[in-house]
Amino acid sequence: MDKKQDNAAAVKTLNEVTAMDPTNAIAFLMLGQAAKGAGQNQTAILAWGRYLDLAPTSEYVALIKDEIAKLATQPAVATQTPTTLPG
Repeated sequence: MDKKQDNAAAVKTLNEVTAMDPTNAIAFLMLGQAAKGAGQNQTAILAWGRYLDLAPTSEYVALIKDEIAKLATQPAVATQTPTTLPG
């Protein structure tokens, strides 16, 4: 598999993890990273938004906010329906 396919597989797995534990901030952080890598910008934005809700004092807050702002101005690379996140 190529990196984009690996990220898409990770998105699927991390969606399952966040569905089982919608309070797992790290899973949402990782979901955002995988979704970005898969070109699923809207899913990344939603996942990182949930991460910020769950971990508002994280050392990654500024970085994640910057990434969200960048993704919000870019079209999605993958043509896929945005994921609905739990929580």
